[in-house]
Amino acid sequence: MPKGDKEILKADPEDGTTPISNLLLEAVAMAHLSGEEKGAVLFLWRRTYGWVNGDKRKTEDEISLPEWAAALDSSKDYVARVVKRLVQKQIIIQKDLGKGKGYIYSMNTRVNQWDGSSLNSLLLSERYSQGLSKKYTPLPTKRTTPPATNLAMPKETLKKVKKKDNNNDLTLIFKFIKENIKQSITTHIQQRITEFSQLFSPEQILEAFKLAHENNKTAGYAFGILKDWQERWYKAPKPSPARQGKKPIPKLWPNSECKASLSGFFTSRKEGVRQ
Repeated sequence: MPKGDKEILKADPEDGTTPISNLLLEAVAMAHLSGEEKGAVLFLWRRTYGWVNGDKRKTEDEISLPEWAAALDSSKDYVARVVKRLVQKQIIIQKDLGKGKGYIYSMNTRVNQWDGSSLNSLLLSERYSQGLSKKYTPLPTKRTTPPATNLAMPKETLKKVKKKDNNNDLTLIFKFIKENIKQSITTHIQQRITEFSQLFSPEQILEAFKLAHENNKTAGYAFGILKDWQERWYKAPKPSPARQGKKPIPKLWPNSECKASLSGFFTSRKEGVRQ
């Protein structure tokens, strides 16, 4: 006996469900689609995965234009354009049954084939590997920053940081992420750490990940801290008169605020004092 109530549209899972892959759910949630386009995808799921053919779930179904229009509560002309856009974006697959015989539709489960303007597959891969079943907290507008100090970092120390071989220390960073932040080391994470290693020492990068761990955050939070430090501590040199009007020099140099902040911040960490 149905547990829901059709008259008041009360739903109950025991009256029937449509099993959907977690990856598809997360991909559609992240995809830049219109409301009608996402509605069409949901209807396609209902018409395919929501039905059993023998002992297997259906993966495709013949759907007429009036059926699409009725499901989306819209005109046939408008729905035809919506379905056409989804086919062009390679989100759904359309098979022609022949002239005047209609079409069979199915979901393209190869998410990496979806149109790049609709879905950032690299970002989806990173977050899917993290597991969106865990609560994802976006980076705050005002990120965590080290305490201010008037102490200056000696030039000799800066020279040692630049000359030091970073390979072994970066390996320690990857190990810390796996053991403490519980994230797999994706290609994106490796690239971001390598980029920041051009500006910061491995000790500074590791400190950002320690702050993320203390606040129970992900690697994205640590990258936000490093980005904030970069904006506060580094600036591009002013172009010479001969370079006026030309493309600015991309290389970044540490300013005096960077030197002052770094010295006090790591001195306080070494003494066990958090300002």
